[in-house]
Amino acid sequence: MVDAVSQGWPRGDADYQAIGSGFLELAEDANATVRGILDLYDKLLAEAPEVPLLMQVVQPKQGAATPDLRLEREFSRRLGHSNSSFPLAEHQRQVLAWLDASTPGEVIAVNGPPGTGKTTMLLSAVAGLWVRAALRGEEPPVVVAASSNNQAVTNIIDAFGKDFGKGEGPFAGRWLPEMESFGMFLASHSRRLEAAKRYQTEEFQAERETVAYVQRAKDAYLQSAGAAFPEIANPSLASVVGALQKRLAAEAEKLAHIDRATISHQAASSALKATLGADPEAALATRLAEAAIRKAAVEKLRAARSALDQHLASESSLTAVVGFLSSVKEKRALRARLAIGDLVPGLETAKRVSDIEDRVRTELRAAEKALQSAEQSLAEARSLRNEFQEAERNWAGATEVLGGGSDPDELERRADLDVRFFLFLLATHYWEGRWLLAMEADLAGIIASKGKNGKATVIPRWHRRMMLTPCAVATFASLPGKMTYTRRDGGKWATEYLFDFIDLNSP
Repeated sequence: MVDAVSQGWPRGDADYQAIGSGFLELAEDANATVRGILDLYDKLLAEAPEVPLLMQVVQPKQGAATPDLRLEREFSRRLGHSNSSFPLAEHQRQVLAWLDASTPGEVIAVNGPPGTGKTTMLLSAVAGLWVRAALRGEEPPVVVAASSNNQAVTNIIDAFGKDFGKGEGPFAGRWLPEMESFGMFLASHSRRLEAAKRYQTEEFQAERETVAYVQRAKDAYLQSAGAAFPEIANPSLASVVGALQKRLAAEAEKLAHIDRATISHQAASSALKATLGADPEAALATRLAEAAIRKAAVEKLRAARSALDQHLASESSLTAVVGFLSSVKEKRALRARLAIGDLVPGLETAKRVSDIEDRVRTELRAAEKALQSAEQSLAEARSLRNEFQEAERNWAGATEVLGGGSDPDELERRADLDVRFFLFLLATHYWEGRWLLAMEADLAGIIASKGKNGKATVIPRWHRRMMLTPCAVATFASLPGKMTYTRRDGGKWATEYLFDFIDLNSP
């Protein structure tokens, strides 16, 4: 990368150290602000672990596939929204759709001046990740919003404290006491005391992991759950968590139903237009008229054949015996033509009965074949129209949960304010219940392990934290030191990093 932008850089420059893939400026007195970053770099250079995000930033790989813009219109691409007062704008929705479709290590860059909704979009992104993990019954996502700018970090944690909506009714707000924010501030050592006065920090989380708080939180949670699910007799943590996940699935299905109905409607519309053109009803009327004409022609020819059969059946046996005579042959043909009348035009030149029979038989077969083709064409047109009408009814029924209508932007607005925000509330209480279940399962062990930092302790601790606050916030300087664990290396303790463990959002 350095060669690409700085070709000919002096390799022997005394101010820089060549490291093969670039140059480092040596710092003899790295302070705490950058020490964590430098230690992380040293680890990356020494061990070269799998770090897909870093590799994509350093050496971007452009995908060969052409982006499918249809995914921006898929309702179930976004499952969470942060507020019931205002919906997202179109560009915000597009970013979140691509975020959902992204793969590990992929970078989605969003540019916009202050006040254009980047933080608002981030809140809904976090809400959506929280909802999706709850639906799948997985561990919660570990999401960190980070910046090199202290003010940006403060702005984000403030937004996580005040910009998430509380909602109304029995599912509103938090069911656990003292939980005021949806963000956890991973403050640097020098700012811990100051941060603890305003924000939920790591220390705040640790203070919740006590016998007294867990019991108080459980009582408050089950009381709120009883109001939300009056049909559950004697609710327990497990029954409430199960009911919440079932309700999550039902609400998410509303959005998935719209997507399926939309795909079906679009396919039916395209098939109808491809077969019948821009005016399907006119084309259908034309096919109906064509089938009627073909049917009339068949009926006329069948009448002619019947008249001919009756005439020949009434002939005397003597006529049949002497029919080879020219005079008799012509009279027979004449009488046959008279019996048929004008049902089959163009028989004037026929001199033999057999010619007339062949002509009637041939034209009847051709007419019956043409009728069959016309009826199949009409049946296909009717089937396509019926499928389209059925798809229209299904689509109308699917969107009825959002108030109906056909304007995609208006439907997205209603989905944000109603279904997606409610999904976020349900996921909030689902994760609160999961946290209580995790605490009940091993509260004594959790309390005993507070001072331990082995990997088997640190990862479950992170997952418990993210059940209460779906996003952590940190500066780039302090973040490396937060994502570590210790292990025995011979007779000493070594510090390791949780590589490829977090979903990173950088404003």
